[in-house]
Amino acid sequence: RWHAALRTDPATFKALLIDGIPVTELSDRLSVEGDRTVLDRLLKALG
Repeated sequence: RWHAALRTDPATFKALLIDGIPVTELSDRLSVEGDRTVLDRLLKALG
């Protein structure tokens, strides 16, 4: 298990899609659980 706190600029966060849904329609916070591959994919999406 891991827990990570990330900061990114608002435009990048607003552009993030989860299952095709803009993250801003889901929440202003994001919680993800998974292995290192999941974390790497999230970091790449926010990068």
